[in-house]
Amino acid sequence: MSQPSFRSIQVIIQQLLVVIPESENALITEIKEYRDSIWNQAPELMGSSQFWTPVQHILARNILTFDEEWKVKVQRIFVGEN
Repeated sequence: MSQPSFRSIQVIIQQLLVVIPESENALITEIKEYRDSIWNQAPELMGSSQFWTPVQHILARNILTFDEEWKVKVQRIFVGEN
């Protein structure tokens, strides 16, 4: 699941947070904590796998099946099909 280098994970995280329902507290918290941990990284690195892979793992831990519309939207945003 490689990502094109021109897609910033910070932008994608913001898009994901708009789609994820407020009731998904653990997922939202985990994504925000990761986002906050990378705030000072070089913008040109935000497209590299070192920043995408942790978000992929967060999503995989928290979304086990794509049985709701918001989960499908999250997947599409992450893979660039939005």
